[in-house]
Amino acid sequence: MSNEGWQFAARFRKGAFGWRSDLPIQRIKEAVKEIKAAAKSEPVAAAEGAVLFLEKVSPAIANVDSSSGAIGGEVNHAVEELAAIIARAPADDQVRQSWLERLDRAYVEDQIPYLETIGEVFGEICQSVDLANRWAANLSAAVAAEMAGHRNFSKHA
Repeated sequence: MSNEGWQFAARFRKGAFGWRSDLPIQRIKEAVKEIKAAAKSEPVAAAEGAVLFLEKVSPAIANVDSSSGAIGGEVNHAVEELAAIIARAPADDQVRQSWLERLDRAYVEDQIPYLETIGEVFGEICQSVDLANRWAANLSAAVAAEMAGHRNFSKHA
């Protein structure tokens, strides 16, 4: 299924929603339902749709009032359900690596942050020990570099 084949894809463009949370919460539920339905017969396509949704959701809801916690709770629920779909999809390491790169990019670019719980399920999504070890090494190096940069900055401040 291509991006155009997903009904939710057109609804989740950058800044698509105003400040009220009712409609975006409804749209998130619809997107998860659409992806879960596809997972029954096309698990790899559904996983691709899940990754696409997770890439699109935060920029789409960036203007929504999150003070009640309702929109954040709905996104957390979506991350949990969609991560399971991605993890169960029978994809090879190359496809899974692509998904992980896209999810990592979405996570890093998430400014609210709505996608912070992706970090909790990243290992599950990796599926193989080898892939998980590679990602752990990459992430450890990135954290170490970030920490070193902060130490250097504080010494010159």
